[in-house]
Amino acid sequence: MNTKIIFSLLPLLGIISAQADWTAFRGSDGNGYADAPKLITQLGDKKSLAWKKELPGRGLSSPVVVGDRIFLTASSGPQQKRLHVIAIDAKDGQTAWERQFVATGRTVCHTKTCIAAPTTVSDGKVICAQFSSNDLFCLDLDGNLKWLRGLTSDYPNAANSLGMSSSLVIAN
Repeated sequence: MNTKIIFSLLPLLGIISAQADWTAFRGSDGNGYADAPKLITQLGDKKSLAWKKELPGRGLSSPVVVGDRIFLTASSGPQQKRLHVIAIDAKDGQTAWERQFVATGRTVCHTKTCIAAPTTVSDGKVICAQFSSNDLFCLDLDGNLKWLRGLTSDYPNAANSLGMSSSLVIAN
């Protein structure tokens, strides 16, 4: 089953129109506040829906905005072992790039979630994505892999059958 992402979210469209970055879960400061001059006040009408995008699989991560790109994750395939990191053009919804990886850890999770639930994070130079399979990826903003790490061998007991709800942060 594919999940459709509809970008009529109040904070996200305010950020895109204001050209400010939203680099982590709940925003760059982690407070869920978007300092945008003009926000959409009604959801659901065709005027507020710029475009919608179908994901290549299941994905529950919140969108991250850096410049004119939106970054998301998804998982697909048998047992959700294919991991996707996706960059989307904020203006027209076209896929700028997509990178696929194979999970190195277990992909079992509750049916109401998926292994692509953690939100990506960016420092404006790279985008980092974590999946509940204990896989961690770092790419530059053009989608080139900087590094990857399968954490299962280091932390073999860091798994559960429910999934993961935490998201990454970048600390200076």
